[in-house]
Amino acid sequence: MKPVIAFDSKEFIRGPKEKQFFCPIGGGVLIKDEQIFKSAYTQIFTRIMKKHNLPANRYIYDSHTISKRLRLYDAIDVISEIVNESLPYIDKINIYFTMFNTEKLKTIKVGGADKSDVKEIPVLKFLPKLNPTYVHCCAWDFRAGPVPDSVPMHIDYFEGKITKSWEYLKNVGNFQVFYRGDECNPFINLADLITWLTDKLLYKEKLRLTTDNIEEVWENVDTPVKGVFLGEKYLEKMVWISEKMIDTSPFLPKPTIFIVSKKPTLIEKASANKGEGVTFKQVFTSSPLMDAALIRAYSIGGGIKFFDPHIDKSIIKDGDIIVHVGQAAKEMAQTYNDMYEIEIISGKELRNKYKTPRLELFGK
Repeated sequence: MKPVIAFDSKEFIRGPKEKQFFCPIGGGVLIKDEQIFKSAYTQIFTRIMKKHNLPANRYIYDSHTISKRLRLYDAIDVISEIVNESLPYIDKINIYFTMFNTEKLKTIKVGGADKSDVKEIPVLKFLPKLNPTYVHCCAWDFRAGPVPDSVPMHIDYFEGKITKSWEYLKNVGNFQVFYRGDECNPFINLADLITWLTDKLLYKEKLRLTTDNIEEVWENVDTPVKGVFLGEKYLEKMVWISEKMIDTSPFLPKPTIFIVSKKPTLIEKASANKGEGVTFKQVFTSSPLMDAALIRAYSIGGGIKFFDPHIDKSIIKDGDIIVHVGQAAKEMAQTYNDMYEIEIISGKELRNKYKTPRLELFGK
């Protein structure tokens, strides 16, 4: 048995904009065995998607994509089916959330390390800044618990400034950070679906976000589900202690697939009057090329990133894959090929080679 832990996080929002309640919510899932689960999950996902006449052009779909295609309660039903059939392969689920009593706690202190100044920011401004990096706080809590450090962790990509949670994770190691993990990594995808479903089940039952209510909406399953409140007691682990950004690049999976285009920004005018346009990323994401890239990433256990020439030049390393679109992108890919042991492939070649998921790779 080779267990693995996976994490994803989301926004939890209730109420109208003028009186909106917001806080981060995350999920951590301890899976019994990597290979057994991946094989079963692939079959479960494809069968249920086809059963509901939903597209099966990829091995998996994230909660956002599924919920966009369906009415809310239909999406709840479909995702519930996927999750419930996956539960026998899970040892434990933790659902995390963070909120503060703003009547008692008005401001939060950040900074202080690396010669940075200590600053106080309003609580209501802190939570939105915590949200993009919250998943690593969930991973810290799980890692600091009774599960052995020898169990690897898969974490959906996040960005933020250095925290004590990050310092702890970095020192312990044995984790990977996946770009688009909820779309191409089965373990993170399950954490994504479970976190989304927890939110929607609470909404459906008209329950507030509390540890007891989290456990109540999951009370009919055999798998242990625990609500974890990362409140004021855990602030010192979640606040950023430095102005320096977390560097996740040493923890990216190999291979990571980089999508490269000559024009990563505006490529087509959508409205001459308004000056609006369509980016290469938008075009690629909505095309069969994205399906092919996600199929490839899922098959090889990698992640996917749209190449940013300003920040990604030092990230590409031996073992990575560059998908190039356009002559200039091809030339740049060849430059990296002369520097590293990487694979380069055109978008068209990728699409033709990975048109549909190959279920035989993961059992029948």
